[in-house]
Amino acid sequence: MPQITLAERLKSFNLDLGTANPADIDVPANQELVLDASNTKFKANLKYLEPKSLDDVKKWLGNPDEALAKPTVGVRTIASALSIAPSRAVATSMLPSAIIPVQPSYTQAESDDLHLLASAYVYGHSSSVDVKQKPALDSWIANLKVRIPVFVFNNINVAAGATLHVNISALFANYITVENTGRIKLRGGSKTSIHAAGFTGKGRQIVLHPGDVIRRPH
Repeated sequence: MPQITLAERLKSFNLDLGTANPADIDVPANQELVLDASNTKFKANLKYLEPKSLDDVKKWLGNPDEALAKPTVGVRTIASALSIAPSRAVATSMLPSAIIPVQPSYTQAESDDLHLLASAYVYGHSSSVDVKQKPALDSWIANLKVRIPVFVFNNINVAAGATLHVNISALFANYITVENTGRIKLRGGSKTSIHAAGFTGKGRQIVLHPGDVIRRPH
């Protein structure tokens, strides 16, 4: 199968590299490097996803339904597609049952409910959320005018004993090489996805947290 270029993959996320060539990134042996939106050294590699609907968020950053078991009646399953942590089952009662109407703005309580529903939809099986909630969820996402920071690199190499901290929503690269005892550590208490053509090296240790996703292009 012919290699899908990084630029071609980014098009499905409505990201355009233009004439820029993403740089390689090397983490030297026994060193640590933190990737977050405040790191000005890699400002040229920082891009923003701008979802227009909840389906955009799920497609770009969430877990695909086909990687998850369809929830049974009475239980909503929110699970990571490729996570070391076990799946988490959330009682149906934890998700709002009242249908939220589409409106120009939402109260704090409604926003809290929408956030809970959105998390269940994006990181769990989409059928865990009543389809009647979808119009309000899409309206809410559109009104927020969300800009999700992501990093785009060419190839990434993490040397022996080195640690790359990824404190951002998504990381894009062609190939990621992690040498023996090297690590990529994803931020805890949040969700991070890595999109790469392949992972190589003797180490290949990625510290995952619940909800983290690693994807390779089809």
